[in-house]
Amino acid sequence: MLKRTALAFALLAAGAISPAAQTPPAQLLLIVDRSGSMAQPEGPYERIAWIKNGILSAINEMPRDARIAIIAFDATAAIVMPMQEYDRFDIQRGLDALVPTEGGNLAAALTLGLDVFAAEPPADRIVIILTDGIPPPADFAAIGEAYRAIGARVFPTVLGPSGDVSVQPLATVTGGRFEAFIRFDRLDALMRTEVLDWRDDIAARGP
Repeated sequence: MLKRTALAFALLAAGAISPAAQTPPAQLLLIVDRSGSMAQPEGPYERIAWIKNGILSAINEMPRDARIAIIAFDATAAIVMPMQEYDRFDIQRGLDALVPTEGGNLAAALTLGLDVFAAEPPADRIVIILTDGIPPPADFAAIGEAYRAIGARVFPTVLGPSGDVSVQPLATVTGGRFEAFIRFDRLDALMRTEVLDWRDDIAARGP
């Protein structure tokens, strides 16, 4: 991480990055399963606690000018933190809203995510999905095409033993990455890696 930061400062000092030429702030959308199964224990903590820790790991690697939103889904979908600049109090309030309940309508959350992005200017975009279940059937390839069209890459992560691959087309279509069978206690490292890889890619492409 220090190497990446040093590189960014070096490029700025050398004039390779012009503040005026910088692209709009990156946008991170987190889509989080809060179905009843998230209350199940995984080692010393409930699944939802591991999820919250993973979210913090991802957010902590984002540039401080990045914009971040959180959508939670159960039987329906809701924006628990609207797209905004980093604010630790708002982030905490969003995480506090991740209380397990019933249902698991991922398609509704993805549709709501498109609405969130529609209100934002074009920018580098990443969507991280965190779920431990098998979502109701949906045309995830078509939904992926909608995200690809707005320049968003989708990273679906299926945790736990379900092994569901129905959401894999979201990654395939958008150029994201699908992860499955990931242990909950390794989620924070996975999410940190995904965000850092994304930051490196943005830096490599330049303004």
